[in-house]
Amino acid sequence: MSKYLKVSAPQMERDYQKLNDYVSQIPELTDTVILTMEKLSQCWEGKAWQAFQKQVADDIEHINRLYRFLMNYLSHMEASRQKYIVSEQEVFSQIDKL
Repeated sequence: MSKYLKVSAPQMERDYQKLNDYVSQIPELTDTVILTMEKLSQCWEGKAWQAFQKQVADDIEHINRLYRFLMNYLSHMEASRQKYIVSEQEVFSQIDKL
């Protein structure tokens, strides 16, 4: 088993883009859930509707919390990639001086 992790700026960018593509869909999908729930309100009433409504509201709250976490994670991914690029350029610059 390897004792090091191979890192490259292009791979970091691909990973960032892939995750960002998924995360960027969350608000639209959440809106779709809310719209669908509003349509269902015409079919249900009483305690069953209230229980369903509460559960969906709780789920949306969890989804929004996860969304904020993932957006923060993406921000850190991009900052790490930028630091890696700068560090890599510094190393190449030092090698060129030899």
